[in-house]
Amino acid sequence: MPATPRPQPLTGRAVAEKTLDGGSGAVALTASNRERDSGWAPARESSSAGAGRRLVVLIPALNEQETIGRVVSEIPRRIQGIGRVEVVVVDDGSDDLTADRAWAAGVDHVARHPGNRGLAAVFNRGTTEALARGADIVVTLDADGQHDPSVLPVWWRRLSPA
Repeated sequence: MPATPRPQPLTGRAVAEKTLDGGSGAVALTASNRERDSGWAPARESSSAGAGRRLVVLIPALNEQETIGRVVSEIPRRIQGIGRVEVVVVDDGSDDLTADRAWAAGVDHVARHPGNRGLAAVFNRGTTEALARGADIVVTLDADGQHDPSVLPVWWRRLSPA
């Protein structure tokens, strides 16, 4: 019996993948700041890009009152080729002012869990919220400021057809 090749581990580069959404063409991204200078570019979508695309930035958060406002306010709301940018915070049962500070910073929607349910539940809820809001593209950023929101337009230029 031939040996099955072992899968290669992820190396910290961004991962772009289609969501399992029944074929609507939504794209989910998760990335770190290393992409800004790495020259990495995900595969280009074959569907046409355009100003009608809706980007939802998903931010999972748990007790991030000190950083969530800055993260939300630094997300670019106008990106060439994107018709609308929305920001959704999923508060995973914070017992501080995370949701209040997100609202004060201009978030479009906060989904709250009554208690901590974990990151998988947050991603599930956030993706569900984003698709319900008509998202064509979902990008996940950390609430602690680990990811640089200013690279969003760069990602879009790399993802959109030339």
